[in-house]
Order: sequence, then C-alpha cells, then structure tokens
Amino acid sequence: MARRVLGQRAPVTVMILIAALTLAAALVVNAFVREQQRSRFEREATVYVQALRDRLSVYERLLYTTRASWQAQGPTRDEATFARFVDGIDLASRYPGVQAVGFGQLVPTAQTAAFEEQLRRSVGFPVQVKPVTGQAERAVISLIAPLNSVNRGALGFDLNSEPARRAALQGARQSGAAQATTLLRLV
Repeated sequence: MARRVLGQRAPVTVMILIAALTLAAALVVNAFVREQQRSRFEREATVYVQALRDRLSVYERLLYTTRASWQAQGPTRDEATFARFVDGIDLASRYPGVQAVGFGQLVPTAQTAAFEEQLRRSVGFPVQVKPVTGQAERAVISLIAPLNSVNRGALGFDLNSEPARRAALQGARQSGAAQATTLLRLV
C-alpha cells in the first residue's frame, strides 16, 4: 500500500519538480535578458552621446574659427567680405545643419536708430531692429551669410530679446567659451 501511495504521488512530484525547474530557468533567462538589454541600451546610448558630442564639437570649432578670424582681422563690417569668409569655411559640407553664420553687434538701445541707418547703408535694403525690448543693450544681428531670402529676415534681430538666449550670450562673454541653450527659434 505504501508503494501504491508513492506511485500515485510520483507524477505529482515530477510535475512539481518540472514546474519548479521551469520557474527557476525562466528567472535565470529573465535576469540574463534584462542584463543583456541594459548592456545594449548603455552601448547604444554611449554611441549616441558620442555622436552628439562630436557634432557639437564640430559646431564649436566653427564658432572658434569665426572668433579667431575676427580677433586676427577685426570684425568685418562689410557684408561681401563676411560672405567670402563664410564661403571659405564651406558651411554646407563641413557643418551640416548650420543654416547661416551671423555676427551680433552690441548696440546701446539709445543708439538703435543710428545703427539701423548704418545697417541699411551696409546691406543696401531697409532693415529694422526687432523686437522692441526694455534692455539697455541690444545684440543685433548685423551680418549674416549666406545672405539668402531665408537668412535676410534675421538681419536686425535682437538676440537679447529672449531670456534664455540673453543668458547664453552673457555666459559666453564671461567665460569665453561656447554656450548651449534649449531649442530657440531665431526668426
């Protein structure tokens, strides 16, 4: 009779043992897959971060190139000379995604009208400093290249008109290094 009870319990015991082993295997596989996914995510995130750093480094070199040119020769006040400079750095192929290079000139707000007249004479068409702000000093885009129909609208734009951009410009002036902001729309 004892053999009969053991014989009846054997299939249940085997099923419990199989279920326990299956559960253990599933937990091991789950841990392995989670670790593999975490490792893959970290690898892909690292690749993406490095690509982003590389691209920002390229754009930062553009800014330093422009600054070095202005330090060596002084800021260009002539639109044609500035356009030749931007053509020379081959903006389209070396800096994909960069639409233009511009120069923001610091102008006391009280001198805005005189600056607008000087800018009109320089570019040969009417330009108005915009938007009107209460800032004591304006950082007005006075040169931009290439000067196409899209970029032409940026001439006269006051970079100090937005708090995030103004803070970045002030940080760049103080540190002498490039500053990043959140996504901003120029014009």
